[in-house]
Amino acid sequence: MAKTILMIEIIFILIGLAAGFAIGYLFAKKKSSDKSSDGGIFSEKEFNSLKEKVSDLLQENGSLKGRLEKSLEVFEEQRDELETKSEELKIMTVEHTAVSKENEHLQERLKEQLKDLEKLDERFKKEFQNVANTILKQNSKEFSEANQKQVGEILKPLKVKIKEFEEKIDKSSQERNTLKGELQKMFELNQKMSEEASNLTRALKGDSKAQGTWGELILAKVLERSGLVEGIEYKQEDFSSNQEGSSIRPDVVVYLPEDKHIIIDSKVTLVAYEQWVGADTEEEKLLFSKQHLESVKRHIKQLGDKDYQFSVKHNSPEFILMFMPIEAAFSAAIQMDSELFTYAWDRKIVIVSPSTLLATLRTVASIWKQEKQNKNVARIAEESGRLYDKFVNFLEDFEKIRKSLDQSVKAYDGAFNKLTSGKGNLIKRAQDIKALGAKASKSIDQSLLDQSVESE
Repeated sequence: MAKTILMIEIIFILIGLAAGFAIGYLFAKKKSSDKSSDGGIFSEKEFNSLKEKVSDLLQENGSLKGRLEKSLEVFEEQRDELETKSEELKIMTVEHTAVSKENEHLQERLKEQLKDLEKLDERFKKEFQNVANTILKQNSKEFSEANQKQVGEILKPLKVKIKEFEEKIDKSSQERNTLKGELQKMFELNQKMSEEASNLTRALKGDSKAQGTWGELILAKVLERSGLVEGIEYKQEDFSSNQEGSSIRPDVVVYLPEDKHIIIDSKVTLVAYEQWVGADTEEEKLLFSKQHLESVKRHIKQLGDKDYQFSVKHNSPEFILMFMPIEAAFSAAIQMDSELFTYAWDRKIVIVSPSTLLATLRTVASIWKQEKQNKNVARIAEESGRLYDKFVNFLEDFEKIRKSLDQSVKAYDGAFNKLTSGKGNLIKRAQDIKALGAKASKSIDQSLLDQSVESE
């Protein structure tokens, strides 16, 4: 830094000397030009030119000096900042070194602790194995193979029931997860049936029998996609009679838990609706819309007069479902008369379209699934209770076996003491008899003889 400043000062000195030399030269030139008479004008111009150059050099020198001073100020600031950063770097280096050493120390301690844990774990394993082996050796003679087999046979049904319960829980979870897909299928089915209904309207108009058959066909498709099992959870055209003895034939009877039923009848109203859709003028549309609404109300009245809800064979709610297979015709009737639902309800009738009926039947299917699951859970709980009672009985018998074994061990110890303990014990006497010359082909075990001698 000092060398740089010195070099800059030398440069400014040289520039000043050059400027002084130029000024001296100009004055000398001036005097020389005054003595000369031939080139006076030229010498004057040359002098003025050189004088201007010297002035420019002096100005440039002053400018450079000012810039140098500013550069020196910036340099000083940067030097101070550099020194500050250098000090911070030194401090951080020292801290990093200390942290690194601390980290190495912690790593060493961690390794030592891991080794200690491994040794402790190995020690616990060995001790546990020794204890387990000791317990096993002590109990292996007391606990027979027959008792072990009995425990396995008692616990086996519990394992089976628990496994069945887990499978049923998993199945129930899967059914809940597929609910979204079923709702999407229901929407697609609704769209498809609406398109089919619109396409067949013209082919069926004016033929009441064909209309009824086609409505029953759409109803059958809804039932197929509802998840209900035909013949078990619903029946078609299940003949019965009302309280007056008249024969009645509902299109569909849906069964519910606790011996309940839902009756569904299909009524198709297409002629006036098709004419309303194809009308060209507002007057025609108004006329046919009124005819369509009147036709729907007429079907409601006719269905209410059949008294399906008073069926002797079927334990039905206080209402029945009237199925309209065309969503658009259903919506049009509701828009024309907002009190249509009330009109039907007063006659114990509920109007349903393919979408609302499918949602209702899917709900019934879910109720049946839940009913079956509840029965299975109740049965598992009952079986588990019985199994628990048996297990308690087994534990009581097992406790009796333990007490009996304890008594047997005490009896064994008493008998063994008579053989080996006390003066003149049986083993000592028998060995003395053999020593006196009794003929024998076998010998008493040496360990028993040693015990007999020690306790004498």
